Amino acid sequence: MAFPRLCAGAAALFLLLGVTGCESPSAAFDSAAGQRGFQRAEIEGQGFHHAVFRKRGAPEPLHVYLAGDGRPWQRPLLPAGDPTPRDPLVLDLMALDPAEAVLLGRPCYHGLQDTAPCTAALWTGRRFAAEVVASLAQALRRIDGARGRPLVLIGHSGGGVLAMLLAARLPETQAVVTLAAPLDIAAWADHHRDPPLAGSLNPARAAALPASVRQLHFAGGRDRVVPPALLSEALARLGGPAPLVVAEAGHVDGWTRLWPAVLACLERTAGSEAVTETEEHDVLLAPGVTEVAAVAGGDRGPLIECRRQ
Repeated sequence: MAFPRLCAGAAALFLLLGVTGCESPSAAFDSAAGQRGFQRAEIEGQGFHHAVFRKRGAPEPLHVYLAGDGRPWQRPLLPAGDPTPRDPLVLDLMALDPAEAVLLGRPCYHGLQDTAPCTAALWTGRRFAAEVVASLAQALRRIDGARGRPLVLIGHSGGGVLAMLLAARLPETQAVVTLAAPLDIAAWADHHRDPPLAGSLNPARAAALPASVRQLHFAGGRDRVVPPALLSEALARLGGPAPLVVAEAGHVDGWTRLWPAVLACLERTAGSEAVTETEEHDVLLAPGVTEVAAVAGGDRGPLIECRRQ
């Protein structure tokens, strides 16, 4: 019974430091979502339950966010007890998005890790397994107002892997946007000298997505988790567009300041002109812009230029 006293003492110290050391990753994520005005719900997929965080906004298409892998392992050979992401990056991106959006949680994440039929394999080696993708697709179809609606799938890191796998299953997918995503999971594991993700689907070995699905793939120039070269090679094998490398971005940092420009490039409203200007970057979009053409660094930070369709 010493642990509660130890945890209480640690909590008092952490409160003084402004952190919550005894809060579980899933509880911390829920709290961060609530602070941004997102409400949590749960929905049934195909054999699994999923946490869903939703925000209202502009109508079609629906933007669907998929977070990264979180923390699958506590330490080598010991799976984490709660794999939920500890960084609120995807919540921050969704908060900047004027569109109606949902963050769709994976099976066994967000406090659901002890519900049947969850096992640690579903957030370690089988994190991208066929049953994970199938359940995410089914859960998305059951979200109120989502069935048959145009979708933009947006994923960070492992969430980008799932976005690509889901796009192949969901014909209503209009666009896929990935940030720092290891789209060849075999090459990624080899790069880090990790065991292969046995039982997981690999986007790099799947058929190319239909030409009707727009793809935007971003890599961070400072990303050591998913180096840009790995993403370039994966997309070359898939016949997809070359990734746009953001020189100053890492695996997690540097994406929020770029996000308004990416969202503006996704908009299809003809005859409108969007200008985003902050102290960190300037973005000029011409009327009818629908596609990112280039990302470059410079004294003003990232500059995104878009191409008319």
